[in-house]
Amino acid sequence: MDSDFEEIAVKKVYTRSKAYIRENLLVYPHHLDHLEAKCVLTCLEVQQITELVKTEQLNKLLQILPTKGPTAFHCFLESIKEDNQFIHEKLKQYYHEEIRLMEENALENRRTQPQPKGDYKTQVNWLQITPEIAVRLEKPKPTLDPYNSYCDLKDWEESPMVSSQLNRMYSKLAAHLYHGHQREPSDMTPETATLDGLERLTNDLLNKIESCYTILKEEPYAKPLKQHIIQLKIDIESSNKSRQELIQSNTDLKNTVRNNNFRLKELEKEIKTLKDFKKNVEECPRMATGAELNVMEAKYAELQKTSKNTTDKLQQEIEKHKAASEKLHRELDKTRTELDKTRTQLMKLSQESESPQERNSSIPLSNRRKKIKKRQKHK
Repeated sequence: MDSDFEEIAVKKVYTRSKAYIRENLLVYPHHLDHLEAKCVLTCLEVQQITELVKTEQLNKLLQILPTKGPTAFHCFLESIKEDNQFIHEKLKQYYHEEIRLMEENALENRRTQPQPKGDYKTQVNWLQITPEIAVRLEKPKPTLDPYNSYCDLKDWEESPMVSSQLNRMYSKLAAHLYHGHQREPSDMTPETATLDGLERLTNDLLNKIESCYTILKEEPYAKPLKQHIIQLKIDIESSNKSRQELIQSNTDLKNTVRNNNFRLKELEKEIKTLKDFKKNVEECPRMATGAELNVMEAKYAELQKTSKNTTDKLQQEIEKHKAASEKLHRELDKTRTELDKTRTQLMKLSQESESPQERNSSIPLSNRRKKIKKRQKHK
């Protein structure tokens, strides 16, 4: 099965079933652990995913997995097989359907399209490199120029990793060359792709890979460049995190210093107040001695006693005056009552002493009263 077909099929499956996965799948820690154990996700990517909420974790994972290729897709299916058997079977079915459709389309295109002219088919058949290809690497010679450390492919030492990488590159480039020859040449193509140009580009690529290892000061091909790049990213993120922590610590220290300065000013004000108070106390007259205080206390107690006696006497006098006043009020009320009775009797007597002519006359009552009073005075 062509690896290009697999990559295209996997991308189509992700695009086709993205909404379905979001609705029916939840990401659990053991899923991420499985993908990390299979080297699909790096430690940094797992950390970034776990820091998000549950809904965002799945979105982040669906952004990363399509860039990892078919192997990552199969590992993802393995991780969800135990918890989500139905989703596993559904995605697997989509994948096989896409592969089948692409193979049918490829067969149909071969039947309908004519064979290309020239000896390109022979050249492409010659490019089908077997996995057992041996690539020889030249031993590095001490030189100041890292780009001249390695020369031709024919003289390089055997390396399984380099051989594997070259096999993949040759296969992809050969397939691209074959499919590109079936189409009409583009105006943007500067020159026709040939094996010599391919070998030149491969040499240039390997030289640049060697220069990267030289810059990193690592043994060539001891570890993949991707691993070094990931480690550098982790170091950069750690340094950025440390920088942020230092900035936060610096801010906290500034706030602490500001608060301490404010507190120091308050303490200085309190010290100044205490000094002024001390100065005022020193300027005050001399305080009385203990004996003088005792005499003053005795005099004060005597004054309190005298004041109490005087107050009691005054209170008694006030009570007596109150009793006498009440008695006088009662006598006054009694006298007023008797006076009213006497006045009433006098009015009756005056009325009886008047003659009938005077009683019926038109003299006003007030004048008659005046006459009665005059008569009483004469009597």
